[in-house]
Amino acid sequence: MNTLHYRPHLTRSLDGSWEFAWLGADIDLREEALESVAAAAEYAGTLSVPGCFDCMPGYEGARGTAAIRTTFETSGEAAGVIAFDGLGIWAAIVIDGRLVATHAKPYSPFSVHLPSGVAGTSGVHELVVLLDNRFDSRRSPLQENYFDFYAYGGIFRPVGYTPLPPAYLSDIAVRTISTRPAAIEVHMVLGGEMVESTPTFAVDGEEATATETSARAEDGSQRPDDRTRTFTLEIDGAAARLWSPAEPAMHRLTVRLGRDECTVPFGIRTVEARDGEVLLNGDPIRLFGWNRHEVHPQFGPALPLAQLEHDIRLMKRAGANFVRGSHYPQDDRFLDLCDQHGVMVWEESIGWQQKREHFTNPSYQRLINEQQAEMIRAHFNHPAIIMWGFQNELHSDEPESRAAVEALARTTRTADPYRPITFASMKFPHDICLDLVDIVSLNTYPGWYASEADEYRPIGEIEERLVYLIAGLKEQGLADKPFIVSEIGAGAIYGWRDPQGSHWSEEYQADHLEEVCRQFLARTEITGLALWQFSDGRTYGSARALSRPRSFNNKGVVDEYRRPKRAYDRVRKLMSRFRDSE
Repeated sequence: MNTLHYRPHLTRSLDGSWEFAWLGADIDLREEALESVAAAAEYAGTLSVPGCFDCMPGYEGARGTAAIRTTFETSGEAAGVIAFDGLGIWAAIVIDGRLVATHAKPYSPFSVHLPSGVAGTSGVHELVVLLDNRFDSRRSPLQENYFDFYAYGGIFRPVGYTPLPPAYLSDIAVRTISTRPAAIEVHMVLGGEMVESTPTFAVDGEEATATETSARAEDGSQRPDDRTRTFTLEIDGAAARLWSPAEPAMHRLTVRLGRDECTVPFGIRTVEARDGEVLLNGDPIRLFGWNRHEVHPQFGPALPLAQLEHDIRLMKRAGANFVRGSHYPQDDRFLDLCDQHGVMVWEESIGWQQKREHFTNPSYQRLINEQQAEMIRAHFNHPAIIMWGFQNELHSDEPESRAAVEALARTTRTADPYRPITFASMKFPHDICLDLVDIVSLNTYPGWYASEADEYRPIGEIEERLVYLIAGLKEQGLADKPFIVSEIGAGAIYGWRDPQGSHWSEEYQADHLEEVCRQFLARTEITGLALWQFSDGRTYGSARALSRPRSFNNKGVVDEYRRPKRAYDRVRKLMSRFRDSE
């Protein structure tokens, strides 16, 4: 059972300098006994956690297995979990020489419970994580070497140990029922021993009265084996500040049950997709911002908190109220910052151009649906998240894809029936799955991957393509769904200035994105625009990189070190007024 990754419990951080051992690329983790591999590791250095071993000097680009080791202390608590907020590509978790879990879902938050003999004891314990960043479609089918983003090996995000009482709150989900008057629903999952006591609630430190609405037995009593309970709370009108990009008001819910006490930040807001619009708190809102990869040349996806905040401030300064977390579950700290700064989020599970072989692979389908559900469960309480996505540019024109999209849509709506869902398609007008989602999102690159290869500076294609997409959606009966241009952009090499303004120059990218933004501002049929992309990021380094100079995707408006290109300033001057008007 996962614990809530919003960290409502007091968690002891395990971040810091872990011992490091490089085991190389010859070891076969499908054949070896993993406990023996961990025990035999010879540690000869350190790795910072969060951190990526293939970013360290001497190991840049290395593919293989590493072992990292630290210790943690227990004090006789009845239970406890080690919570990982995201790692990749594959990992095995060994505690005191015992294998307790393997993990094959890159970027996913997950937890492992202390094994017997560790829980309930006092002392110092050894934690070893085997990390492997090799591509293995059998062992870890969610990440492939053809993806247009680099696959790193390491622990990308914070790690913590959470001691738990015998009976504890395993999960707390907070949903806004209404904004006027303000009311929330609190859904709780109980872990450990059953407890008979009634929970108490406080909002922003003030005691709150709750009404239980959980399903009950036929005689009206609570089911004795029911580990889920649901309550509704009304919040005093004067204190109930709504969350929005203009005023991102956050509240804190404290729940006490027996010996356990948890505090969960939340926002009061509603979101829905209806009649071709996205409604936030009942009012239509247009979305503008970026696709953003979590990546940096020195850190890979293990970004320090200061860099996360720096990215958000750069995006907001250029008018953004929206970000698509492409193409995997996001760092919980980044989502916290989006909550606080009023940046709306599209979050999605991992994917990039999945094919028939994925749609028909039971192991792949199981893992991607698990990741989708776990992502939603972990990040449910972030008010900034206004939609869930899955995949990216999957081959959604093939018959086999429809069952896969139906399954992911069902998984998503089961985990969260309240937010709209979408996926980014590159197959219009032949996509056969767009009726399954609430928001239609299309990736398109007019003026970059130009229709006429010999045409110089084909910026006129942008208006033509957008007009075509709007008309095509209407013809297919999809005009009642909000339409987001989920990717559009042009590449530029930082510092490449060209008087002719040719492809790859900063001048061409600036002119291209200015026209994209002008078309968006003029066409209210387009509900949202997510430029590709915020910052340059490393991608594959094989001969396929001949279309990716420097082995980077260079379509960022800032480079990999967040140095603005001309396009950033052009977009900022045009779109900062959009932010102020929303």
